Amino acid sequence: MEFSVSYATINDGFMYHDKISKHHVGSVVHDFYLRNHAASGTAEEWLQRIQNNQVSLTATAKPLAPDTVLKAGDRLTYFRLPWAEPEAPSSISVLYEDEHVLAVAKPAGLQVLPKASFCQRTVLGLLQAYQQQVRCKRYAGSQQPVPVHRLGRGTSGVLLCSCTVAARQKLCRDFRASTEMGVRSSTHSSGTGESEGRRQQGAAGGCSSGGDSRDDCTAALERPLGKTYRALVSGIVEQDEVGVTSSTAATRLFTSSKLQFLCCAQLSWPCRVCYFASLIATRLLQAMLAGALCCCCFCRVRWMWP
Repeated sequence: MEFSVSYATINDGFMYHDKISKHHVGSVVHDFYLRNHAASGTAEEWLQRIQNNQVSLTATAKPLAPDTVLKAGDRLTYFRLPWAEPEAPSSISVLYEDEHVLAVAKPAGLQVLPKASFCQRTVLGLLQAYQQQVRCKRYAGSQQPVPVHRLGRGTSGVLLCSCTVAARQKLCRDFRASTEMGVRSSTHSSGTGESEGRRQQGAAGGCSSGGDSRDDCTAALERPLGKTYRALVSGIVEQDEVGVTSSTAATRLFTSSKLQFLCCAQLSWPCRVCYFASLIATRLLQAMLAGALCCCCFCRVRWMWP
């Protein structure tokens, strides 16, 4: 089932909440926001927002002055004025639904939870509209569906949501247990040197007489929930299937460097010559800037290659 909404040009704004800890006792309101939310505005911008009554005490909704002294346990609310959000998909596909859980297909480009420039154009916003327009009629007294895991904004895939407190607790426990089980399995595999293909074969085809294979098979069958990520790769790929054993940051650096040469391999020979010439010139310039040192009065230039 496809569910879509029409986004408004301007959203309704958003409220951000903060709780004052003992580390911020004695600070004034303006200094608190400037230190803890410096990326959201300059000193002048925060001062203007506070003077515009956009910052208040959560309990009393009383606007605060810039020089109000904060106490431990105070809860502050900052209301961000309505703004125009960037373009984003306005529909989701409902894959499965009952009174406890809801599974939807999230398209790429749609953020799951409100953050940064996105407030209403999110999966959570679409779920709220779906609850008001559809679910409340199908399931009397049903609760608001809430995602139990996240998918990146640029990722498309199945997003599982809970509709009751009991379902949310159960799914969160299953995801947590699945993650811990996957970490233990990965650590055990790297220690014994067993390949991923062999472990998958043992899980799919049954347990062998070996103790390690039996443990891997049991773990695969008992694993309650899990995520499978797939990616589309453009260019020339050396292998049809690979296993990622490094961290995310290292993998991105390796992939970026790899694709740079793969894309270059598809160029014509004149373009390749120009590409490598510019690359060598850039490296030489970096070496000259980094390695040119003046040695005392002889003013000798010392070359240091990176």
